[in-house]
Parts: sequence; C-alpha cells; structure tokens
Amino acid sequence: EGQAVDLGGIAKGAACDIVREVAENYNIDCGYVSIGGNMVVLEEKPLGRDFYFGVRDPLGTAADSVCALTLYGKTMATTGTYERFFEDDGVIYHHVLNPKTGWPADSDLLSVSVISEDGALADFLSTTLFVLGKDTVLDCLERSDFQIIAISEDGKIYCSSALKDVMIPTEGTDYEFIYGERE
Repeated sequence: EGQAVDLGGIAKGAACDIVREVAENYNIDCGYVSIGGNMVVLEEKPLGRDFYFGVRDPLGTAADSVCALTLYGKTMATTGTYERFFEDDGVIYHHVLNPKTGWPADSDLLSVSVISEDGALADFLSTTLFVLGKDTVLDCLERSDFQIIAISEDGKIYCSSALKDVMIPTEGTDYEFIYGERE
C-alpha cells in the first residue's frame, strides 16, 4: 500500500518498440518517429536515400550536433543533463538521479546515446550508463547487442567501433572521436 512503480526510465524506449510493432502490422517500412530524446527508425530508405540523424552537442544549442548517423531498424535513446535542469546558488540540478543517493547523478559524461533494436533496452542503458560513468561505458563499447556514443566532460566522444561506417562527425567540431578502444 502506498507504493508505485514509475516506468519513466524506459517508457519512451518502450513506446518506440510499440511504434515499430504497429508499423510492421500495417506494412509501413519507411519512416521514423522521435519521442523526446528517443527515436525509432524503420527498415527502409525513403526513395533509396539515407536518413541521417544528428547527435546533439550537449554544450551547444538544440540545433548543434556533434555527428550524424544512419539507424535503419534501430532505436536510439539519449540521456543528458542539458535540457531539464535548474540552477540554484550556482549549483546545477538536473533530472537524472543517482538511485543510490537520490541526488542528481555526478557523472563524468555530458550525454550517452545507446543504439539498439530493443527500444526499452536502449532507454534503460542510456540512463544507466550515464549514471555509472565513463569507465562503465568503456567496458561496454564493444557489446554486440547495442552501440554507444558517449560524450565526456574532457571533450572526447567514445563510440562503438560498429558505428564508424554509419557515422559522420560534424565538420569543425572540437571533440575528439575515439572508436571502440580505451585510452
């Protein structure tokens, strides 16, 4: 009594899975849906051309990206602190909470994007990896069931090597891209 379960940590990713299922049921094979930080991309290219999706620069505006990539048949979920936060007495409080402390996560990352066929998994992992930080991201970079794009506070972008052929860094970006390896 008095207890509740909040699925906010995976709800948008699960919604992406439902979108994909509905599209399959109606034989819709081309398109994408964006749900506030999460997106699902269907299997086919529109008119034979690639869709490219940007990964936002967490230090820029909503129009600034660090790279663009193609994602056919995948979901991408991104967790970052740059959209929902407030500042009080010089301290920034954001919406990504550390479950051990109940306070905003003190991460060495600015954002984490996870790409997977499973939307709920991508949503769960983007938040979890953000909270756990760069060392955990580096341990998971070469998993076969998902890929990662993690932007760290030190100006580096850690990417799964499987993304190298589908990702184009934004020209003029100051970030250093590191694919699938520890420093």
